[in-house]
Amino acid sequence: SGLPLRIGADSSGRNAFKGYMMDIGVYDRPLSPTEINQLAQKKIRPVDLPKGLVIPGPKKTTDTTLANLADPKRPVVLKGNMKIQLPDDQKPAAVFEFDGKSWLEIPDHRSLRGANGLTLTAWINPTGPIPTNGMRLLDKSPVGVGTGYLLDTYPNGKSLRLLAGEPALSVKASI
Repeated sequence: SGLPLRIGADSSGRNAFKGYMMDIGVYDRPLSPTEINQLAQKKIRPVDLPKGLVIPGPKKTTDTTLANLADPKRPVVLKGNMKIQLPDDQKPAAVFEFDGKSWLEIPDHRSLRGANGLTLTAWINPTGPIPTNGMRLLDKSPVGVGTGYLLDTYPNGKSLRLLAGEPALSVKASI
């Protein structure tokens, strides 16, 4: 789709995520099983992998944008009021606190459309009750149409769902 990539909300700014996210990454290729395993075991961080498209950095470049560590030419736009905890000795990555009304957004670009495959990554920690209609984690699809891709906590807020194009591909795993 020609929509921007949203992190923490759907394409209309709804179904917003409430909680914490870190190690957010979008890659323009499928990661290898070895790379996925290294990420899961925290032996490497998303920024250590080559060829990322979007890896939000902890530092603001303006009042409304963050550095995109994967592609400095495409800054990450802050929408709403989001808290960002900077890395330190206890947490080596930036932690983004979504308030259920804020999200990150990256303008559309052909590289975000997944022509050669994609990998979406994020560590999440939802806070409070999760709505039964779920919360969007990563979204580049029109609401109600499977012409892009999205990762959310649907159904019932207790699963992870990945939709990628038409026909829809759904994979469910317990949070």
